[in-house]
Amino acid sequence: MPRPNLEMTRRLVVWAPMLIVLAVLGCSGDRGELVFGGGTGAVAEDIEELDEPGAVLGVCDALTRSPWVTLNNEIITNTGERSVTISAVTAVNPVGMELVEAALLEIPTPGQDGTTTLQPANGSGRPPRDAEESQAWDARRPAVGETIEPGEEWVLATVFKLDDAVASIDRVRIAYADDGGRSREVLGPIELHVEREC
Repeated sequence: MPRPNLEMTRRLVVWAPMLIVLAVLGCSGDRGELVFGGGTGAVAEDIEELDEPGAVLGVCDALTRSPWVTLNNEIITNTGERSVTISAVTAVNPVGMELVEAALLEIPTPGQDGTTTLQPANGSGRPPRDAEESQAWDARRPAVGETIEPGEEWVLATVFKLDDAVASIDRVRIAYADDGGRSREVLGPIELHVEREC
């Protein structure tokens, strides 16, 4: 019976951990990554990890008395190298309001002054409100199940139904997975507070 090669065994024991580390490092950049507004969204594996407040949007609905309010949540971008598929869009800590629709809309063409007005407007009622918004809204795609390729940008519109005179959410959360099987969540940049009597 041949004797084991002790020198070869020693080499394998020394090199095996290094090869594992190199494999992990080599794969770490090869993933899909969703970010809000050029990186203003907070990435967290769990909502408890989020310790920074979002930008607060206050909506006074005393005039229209609409039971609906919409957020465009800014632009989401896949900054990674893999395509990602959205598995869920949810409201974080909703009080007095319910998320009823989440859709992806194309980013509008900049105007003559070079600025881009996202549709639908933050704090507006249920779309569409006018012809310009109607065109964008009619071309929307349901966010859940949609695949976003590397470098693609979209507007994430979320529509909420108000149940109480005072309502709020802490953030909008997107759960997604890239085509390599890696799952993650990203939290939007906006906290929403709505009052009907103000």
